[in-house]
Amino acid sequence: MVLAGASAYPRFIDFDRLRAVADGVGALLFADIAHVAGLVVAGLHPDPVRVCDVVTTSTHKTLCGPRTGGLILCRSRFAQPFDAALSPGLQAAGGAHIMAARAVLFQLVARPEFRALMRAVVANARVLADALSEAGLRLYGQGTDTHMVVVDLRALDCEGDAVVRHLYEHGVLANAVTLPAMPGRPRQTGLRLGSTAMTIRGADTDAFRSIAACLGVLLRDPVGRQVHVDVRDRIGTLAARCPVPQ
Repeated sequence: MVLAGASAYPRFIDFDRLRAVADGVGALLFADIAHVAGLVVAGLHPDPVRVCDVVTTSTHKTLCGPRTGGLILCRSRFAQPFDAALSPGLQAAGGAHIMAARAVLFQLVARPEFRALMRAVVANARVLADALSEAGLRLYGQGTDTHMVVVDLRALDCEGDAVVRHLYEHGVLANAVTLPAMPGRPRQTGLRLGSTAMTIRGADTDAFRSIAACLGVLLRDPVGRQVHVDVRDRIGTLAARCPVPQ
């Protein structure tokens, strides 16, 4: 079985090409789209359901739903084996509140407003990527096609956890990820950023340019030698301007 999918890759995945590879060796093709499912639904990312034997996803991340498990989409011949393995083998009956939450989610993602939200998510991620690149930061994948921007820290003299702590002290939540090894560089760390949450909170392209400017200052001092009070205040102001929807 050929497995496709990623948690820290910001570019499109060519599922048609992977289908050809799988067919060439007589393999099944399994794709996990947990990070990009919302973009797939909105028609902004290649759709693996057409060509894959099995597709899995969570119901949160870009799908913007509840953290209540995931979904399995598969060819009809796999449905009964999956059902038999999952229940009662791995899980008990699903809670009614989980079923209701998913029903609300499916209703929401079918609306034009969801597609508009995903278009804004992608546009904001591209603005963030372009602005970080202009600030002199190296990006993994040289940009983004999705909601995700990954800053390449492999050439910097810093550890990913230290960078994450440094950003947190200034009001920015991000996480370190592992990137492919590069010759002569012992560190394999990237910094993963996403545009979904702040876009839901109403941040537009101007706000994301401001976020990128703040990140540029902080990542030029990635080991946190000092607290940049002005940057922390600017980030706080941005967050207050874009409150969490009620």
